[in-house]
Parts: sequence; structure tokens; C-alpha cells
Amino acid sequence: MKKIDLLYLIVVMFYLISGLIRWNMTTIFACVLSLIFMVITNVIGKKLGFGNGIKILIYVFILSTEVLGEIYHFYVDVWWFDIVMHTYFSFVISYVGLYLIRYFNIKKSIYFVILFIFSFAMMTESIWEIFEFSMDRVIGTDMQSMKLPIAIPMHVPLAIPAAMLLKSGCPSAKPMLMPISIPKIIQLPLSSVFFSF
Repeated sequence: MKKIDLLYLIVVMFYLISGLIRWNMTTIFACVLSLIFMVITNVIGKKLGFGNGIKILIYVFILSTEVLGEIYHFYVDVWWFDIVMHTYFSFVISYVGLYLIRYFNIKKSIYFVILFIFSFAMMTESIWEIFEFSMDRVIGTDMQSMKLPIAIPMHVPLAIPAAMLLKSGCPSAKPMLMPISIPKIIQLPLSSVFFSF
């Protein structure tokens, strides 16, 4: 087990034990779900050849959504938290899409790569929204309460990785390293979005 996996496991187990002591079902469920996502990440990561960088990005997303979003109720208490999570997830899933392109050795035009990554990210975001809706209805979580319309967090952030790909050229030979330099045309709008809160 790598150090990053061990650190992730320690953090999740800490919250799981605290949830078991207090018998808080939301905490227990969020931790079990985090462990399941860790296993899925490792299985897919071995197949696609994930490095530590992409695993850290995925683990930060999982811990942010499960620990901050569910255990500490950021989805309800912080109105912009869901928008930030969707934006961050669009970057992470775009990066995973680059790994898929490399794994299947797809050598197509830049437009195909952009269309594939955009479609892959939209599909994954839609599945995530279905998951959030299902958990709210079945378990009673608060993943979708007081949420802005889905069209804002899902469609706007997905344009950013596509713009970055246009700037950097076709990365089908190997994935780009994060963080990617942001093109000048979107630096100002992006900084105003993140620093206007």
C-alpha cells in the first residue's frame, strides 16, 4: 500500500471510528462510501496506470464531498460548496479522460479529444447527480438540498478543461501534469469566480 493510500485510509478510519462511537449514521455511511470509492480508484488506477498525482486529486475530491459535504454539512451551510465541487470534479474527470485516451491509444484530432473528454465528464457528472438524488431519497442525506440549478455547476466548469486542451494541443500521447497553466483568455473570469466569495 502506498503512503497516499495509507494516509487516506487513516483519515477515513478516524471519522469512521468517531461515527461508530457517536453512532452517527451519516458519518458511518460517508466513511464506508469513501472506502468503496478508494477501492474503485485503486482498481481503475491499476488498470489505467494512475500515478500519485491523480490519486491525490481523486482522494481530495472524495474526502471533500464526503467529510466536508456530508459530515460537516457544507452542502447546506456553504452555498457555493457544490459549485466548487463540480468545478473541481470536472478537472479531475477530464484528467481521468486523458488517461483513458492514453490507455486505449487513441490518436485522433484535438477536436475528437475535446469532444471525448467533454462527453465523458458530462456523463460522469450526470451519474453523480443521479447518485446524489438517490442518496437524498433513499438514505436521507442532504447532497442536493438548497442547490442551484444543475445546469450552472455542470456545464460552465466543463468548458474550462476544453479551453485548456485547445491551448495546450492534443495530449493523446500522455496526460498533462496538474496543475495545468490556464490560458490568458480564461484567467480573469476564473480568478473572479473563485475570489469573489
